[in-house]
Amino acid sequence: MWVAILLAGAVTGVPAPVRGDFDHDGKVDVAEIVPAANGRFNLIVRRGATGHPVSVIATYDARELANLYLTTAKPGHWRTWCGKGGGDDSAPCPRTSVTLKGDTLDFGMKESSESVAIWTGKGFEVILLSD
Repeated sequence: MWVAILLAGAVTGVPAPVRGDFDHDGKVDVAEIVPAANGRFNLIVRRGATGHPVSVIATYDARELANLYLTTAKPGHWRTWCGKGGGDDSAPCPRTSVTLKGDTLDFGMKESSESVAIWTGKGFEVILLSD
């Protein structure tokens, strides 16, 4: 009973789906939060072209949903978190910056973190911009 109440409360805090051409194929894709296993929630992208699998971008606990946001990123050149000096000094920093063109999924925790999901031609790569 308590689990159902908690899940119902969590679902009301789910951000609205976001539409955009996230894979840059000319068709509208939808990014949204959906229930997953063990009371968790997945951020997914449903690609607009038929026959493409759903991409899981990130997974969240129900308590995180109240602060989660989904939007489209502004095009431009952006430094990544590790490019700004964030993270562990011994950790690799594969991208110090990214250039965003067209629609790019932007998501994170309000006033806390920001990531983008960049289409690579084969799948989405999540890049942390700020933490």
